[in-house]
Amino acid sequence: MNVRINFRDGLTPLMRSMAQVLRSSGWIRAAGAEMQETIAEHMFQLNGKKNKLGGKPSDYFAKAARLVEKADALTVSEREAVVTIKTKGFSRAFRDVKIVPSESKSLAIPIHKDAYNIRARELWQRMKLFIPEGADYIAANIGGSITPMYVLCRSVTQKQDRSLLPDDDELRAAAVFGAEAALSRAAKRGGHF
Repeated sequence: MNVRINFRDGLTPLMRSMAQVLRSSGWIRAAGAEMQETIAEHMFQLNGKKNKLGGKPSDYFAKAARLVEKADALTVSEREAVVTIKTKGFSRAFRDVKIVPSESKSLAIPIHKDAYNIRARELWQRMKLFIPEGADYIAANIGGSITPMYVLCRSVTQKQDRSLLPDDDELRAAAVFGAEAALSRAAKRGGHF
């Protein structure tokens, strides 16, 4: 019986280059970039939702999304990719947030659509706002009646809201997609990103 075996060692160089790829941060960068895009996309979707008061939209989420899309929002090391959200308020996705006034005794929380996304001091002269004696709100005289515009309070605790960011499964899927795409490209290029 004759047995003949031919070896063609075209796989070893590819495996060596792929091992080098896995030691580099290129696939981590691709995973992070895909997560970055998923977070920004989620924020843009939130921006389209109407606010509860029916006031003029603030573009808060769109502004946050544009900051997340910037290159400096993604940092990559040999072990991880980190997407930094520089807009205040997104820590609420992970915990309750207590807000206290920084320049006055009380917070002025808008309760009327015409006050939404406008600081009370900015609206004070334009609408001739006033605080009725003994009241815990700021009002305007609209059509001859006292209309509360802002409620005054010493602090507010905003409850955790995980919906501010994509859920963990969505982020995981984005990271896997980005990493797989990068590794596939590297394999086709002989182990180079």
